[in-house]
Amino acid sequence: MRYFCCHISPLFIAAHGRWFPEAKLCIDRFHVVHLITHAFSCVRRRIQQDEELPADIRHQMRGARLSFLKRRAERDQADIDYATELANRRLVIATTLDLAEDDIYGLEMLRPREPRRSLVDRLCEASRDLGHAYELLQQFYAWSDMAWCAEKRDALSKWISLAPRSGIPEMKRGARTLQRHREGIPNGYRYDKTNATAEGLNNSIKVMKRISYGFSSFARMRRRCLLAPGFYRICARNLKLKEVEE
Repeated sequence: MRYFCCHISPLFIAAHGRWFPEAKLCIDRFHVVHLITHAFSCVRRRIQQDEELPADIRHQMRGARLSFLKRRAERDQADIDYATELANRRLVIATTLDLAEDDIYGLEMLRPREPRRSLVDRLCEASRDLGHAYELLQQFYAWSDMAWCAEKRDALSKWISLAPRSGIPEMKRGARTLQRHREGIPNGYRYDKTNATAEGLNNSIKVMKRISYGFSSFARMRRRCLLAPGFYRICARNLKLKEVEE
């Protein structure tokens, strides 16, 4: 069985139906997760522009943008790692400079920051939409990390039905996109396929065009692409596309 792994985009989905109708459609997991994380980031940016919120809260939301996108376990582990590193740093400075404990705590570089867990929880309480979007994001992470089983497909349907109930426009758009591609998204997880090779070849083409400063004809550009090692391996398999001239 052949597989067609692609980006979650109408152009790539149309290419599957036109050129590879018999292949199994698999949408790359990276792009699926990126769809929901981007939707959450749009919610955060919209709330940051709300002038009704205090300026310090909006500033902290921007500073915590990476903490919002982490899974809860990763966020808590980051707090543990930071506390351990800070304790080791204090010990080194105390033994090297022979400072008193009060002097060490007075140094700006050794003052503990607010744990990311409490910071995220506090910011989510400041905005209803942000709190609900964060819960939806974490639930989607839990679904994405599940091993493939019969319940995984049903869990996706539950998330798609749950997102519109939040009333958040950005998350509703993401849920509609998942609904339109309910066939290809589970296949990407089930068959463990990725389009990393295609992404790498596309990047090679962009780099080649940039360093070549243009080509005199498409035929010359095509020959240059075929000389690249990645394209040579693909063409050696005698893969041909319908309605595409050699």
